[in-house]
Amino acid sequence: MALPSIFKDNRHTAIEITWLRQNGVPVDLTGATITGTKRNKSTSVNSTITGSFTIMNTTQGIFRWSHSAADVDTVATFQVQFRATYGTGDFEDSIAEDFEVLAQL
Repeated sequence: MALPSIFKDNRHTAIEITWLRQNGVPVDLTGATITGTKRNKSTSVNSTITGSFTIMNTTQGIFRWSHSAADVDTVATFQVQFRATYGTGDFEDSIAEDFEVLAQL
């Protein structure tokens, strides 16, 4: 699940993400709630992703991340990790992926 870069403060277009395990099998998101954390790679400071997540296809692991202002307000490279929490209290974490917020010219 490679994450595309985005320009600082750009929130118009959400990112559609397909969550696959390392073996290429999609994570089944049936009954899951998605949350996320991002870590600034320069400062090692973690922050909670405050944008919204919408599951688009449960069995194929596809969801959409609509960024909040806080998600894209700092020019930096982050590591992002998503968590799917199920009604049973079980959860699954994604492998952390790089996400870059770029400065405009």
